[in-house]
Amino acid sequence: MRHVCFCLILCCFSGFGQLSAGEEVQKKPEVTVENGSTPAKPQGKAEEAKEPAPAGIVLEPKVLDYGEFREGQLRQRRITLTNQNEQPVTISRAYSPCPCINILLRERTIPAKGSLAIDVEVHSLTLSGEETWKLFFQLKGAVTGAVMAEAKTNVKRVPAQIMVHPEAAHLGTVTGDKLASAEVRFFNLTKKPIRILQVECDTPGLTATVEGVGPVQGGMHRLIRVVAEKETFKPGPIAATLKIQTDCGLHALILVPVQGTALAAGEPAAETEKK
Repeated sequence: MRHVCFCLILCCFSGFGQLSAGEEVQKKPEVTVENGSTPAKPQGKAEEAKEPAPAGIVLEPKVLDYGEFREGQLRQRRITLTNQNEQPVTISRAYSPCPCINILLRERTIPAKGSLAIDVEVHSLTLSGEETWKLFFQLKGAVTGAVMAEAKTNVKRVPAQIMVHPEAAHLGTVTGDKLASAEVRFFNLTKKPIRILQVECDTPGLTATVEGVGPVQGGMHRLIRVVAEKETFKPGPIAATLKIQTDCGLHALILVPVQGTALAAGEPAAETEKK
C-alpha cells in the first residue's frame, strides 16, 4: 500500500511544468505607450534620421570634434553645407536635442551651386565627460528633407567659481521701432571678490553694460544687460556672443550666447516667440 501511494504522488509531480496537447506558452505582452508604439528610448541623444539625405546636398565635416575643454567654457566649430543643385535651398530649421548647442544660423539660403558656412557653439556648463550629440538641418526648396552631423565633446568638470544665469541672453523680438534688451546675472561662487574687467558683444548693434561698480563680492551677483539698437538688424534670426572678461584665472573669459529674432517695423511677432 505504501508503495502504491508513493507511485501516485510521483506521477502527479512529474506532470508539473509540462504542457498538454495544443497548449501554448503564454508570452508576456509588450509594454506600449499611449500611441501603441514600443516604449521610447531615454531622451537625450537623437537617433539618425531614417529617410535618405536630400540629393545634391553635401555637409562637411560630418563630425565636429570640440576636443577636451573645461566646465564653463564655450567652444565654436564651423560646418559647411554645399548645394550642388541648380536651384537655391533654404534651411527651414536647424536644431539639436542638446540645449548646450547653439547653431548660429545667420543666413538660411544656400545658393545654387554654392555653399553656406555655419558656426556651431557648445557651452560646456551642463556637460561632463565624452559625449556625442546630433545636429539636424531641415531643408526646403529645390530639395526637401534633413541632413545630419555629430558634435563630439569631452568636458572636464572643475569646481565652479563663477556662474552666469541664464546660460543665454534672450532678446525676444527686435523691431525697427522698438528697443529690445536681455539680462543675465553674474554670480561669484567664491569667498573672494572677482572683478568684471570688460563686457562686450561681437555683433554691431548690440551694447552690453554692467550694473554697479567695483568688484563682485563673494557670494554676490551683478546684473549684465544687453540692448539691441533700433533699425540695426535685418529681419531674421539674431545670433551673437556676449564676452565677459574677469580677473578670475579659471574663468578669465566667459562667452554667453545672445539670441533673438529681428522683424521689420510693424510686423507682428509670433505668439510662440520667447520673450
